[in-house]
Amino acid sequence: MCFVRCVFMILYFYMCLCSFRASSHLEAVVATMLERATAIPEDKKQQWRLTILDLVREVVVNVDPDVRGGDSLDIRPYVKIKTIPGGSPSETTYIDGVVFRKNVAHKKMLAIGAINKPKLLLIRAGLEFRRLDSRLMSMDTLVEQENKFTELLIKKLMLLKPDIILVGKSVSRRALELLLAYKVVVMQNVKNHLLDRIA
Repeated sequence: MCFVRCVFMILYFYMCLCSFRASSHLEAVVATMLERATAIPEDKKQQWRLTILDLVREVVVNVDPDVRGGDSLDIRPYVKIKTIPGGSPSETTYIDGVVFRKNVAHKKMLAIGAINKPKLLLIRAGLEFRRLDSRLMSMDTLVEQENKFTELLIKKLMLLKPDIILVGKSVSRRALELLLAYKVVVMQNVKNHLLDRIA
């Protein structure tokens, strides 16, 4: 029992020593990087140093690649840095998840506002009516069929109660109007690789 406790104590001290060495190396790298940065004013460099160190530590804690499962040991492919011109260190934040830029499909959907903990619905296909029959039909019949199909489709989607729908292809105008009435935000033409990352 005493031997096991001693082994754990040795391992703990070794981990602390490694952590101290890694931390001091990280601080030296950040200090060198900031010395070479000419765009940052001298009075802001200390604030940026602390912010960068906090962000790096948060990334190291949160990003855990599965090396045995085939992931790379290098965490850089799993971390993306988005810069906003004119940003300050106090506006810098770490987001654990997927960040992307996409406009909403209808400008009135912006009025819905921020959604806390939204339910996402990912659809790789489009939300539109596809006519399969090649027979000649009157335009009125075709429009009526499209409206009924779209209403039925949206009612089925609303059973899932999504807040945001990301669609891989296009969304018909009628579907957008119905989704707007349900106060659902829609983003269309989202790339497949982005849908895969979000899923």
